[in-house]
Amino acid sequence: MGAEQEEAIKSAIAELESEEALHDAGEPPRYFARFSLAGQEPWIEIVLARATVVNLWYPFDDEPRSVLDEAGVKVPSAFQLIENSNPSCTFSIPRSPAADLARFVHDLFVKLYAAEEEYPLEIEMCAFE
Repeated sequence: MGAEQEEAIKSAIAELESEEALHDAGEPPRYFARFSLAGQEPWIEIVLARATVVNLWYPFDDEPRSVLDEAGVKVPSAFQLIENSNPSCTFSIPRSPAADLARFVHDLFVKLYAAEEEYPLEIEMCAFE
């Protein structure tokens, strides 16, 4: 269930990793991936840096870590909130293999945003300006 979505997410993350490998260590990222539900508001952006930076649509009033925990999203213990400014939230988590990060993004859609397992996924590879 959701295997097609996870595979597409993993492929986009692998593309970010390939781009990152072309540049010297310590250089700022040049690209990020934006995942969204086709024609709907929920979106998640992934930036690969020393840590993985996650920026997401966050229309909730409560503290992000507790909302993610309550939704059943397994959040790494090294979760670090960067900014919470409704309707978005930015945090960092440790770098992990593309498959693990793809599962995390998929879980955000299914558990936090209550998307169906086979949700319509749009992926954009975006350049920082």
